Amino acid sequence: MADEEVIRRKERLIAGELYRYFGRVCPELTQKWEKAILKMPPSVLKELVGRLQILEAVSHQTNQELKAAHLAAVKDPEFIKAAAAARLEVTPIAGLQLQDTVQKVLATPKHLAERAKSIIAE
Repeated sequence: MADEEVIRRKERLIAGELYRYFGRVCPELTQKWEKAILKMPPSVLKELVGRLQILEAVSHQTNQELKAAHLAAVKDPEFIKAAAAARLEVTPIAGLQLQDTVQKVLATPKHLAERAKSIIAE
């Protein structure tokens, strides 16, 4: 029972940090960047655009490599055997699906989330 409480506390901590970042910090940073970008000279903006395009390409390539490595890992017979021995269920999901699930959870009104927690606890 104590382990379950520790897990619940960690889940609440993670959920709180996700909400804090995406709900408050990220929008504030976006506003600051928008103001700063508007004050940049065109030559700097052109350089910034070029570097952002390179970053986007590298990020895309890295994401593709990580996806391939992840799929290979969860299909590895030794990994599946070890997971089964530990009585763990391996259910790989795509990053976009996980992102969508997290966004839905974060968008849940507080009173509904509290109600769901109370139902699960019963």
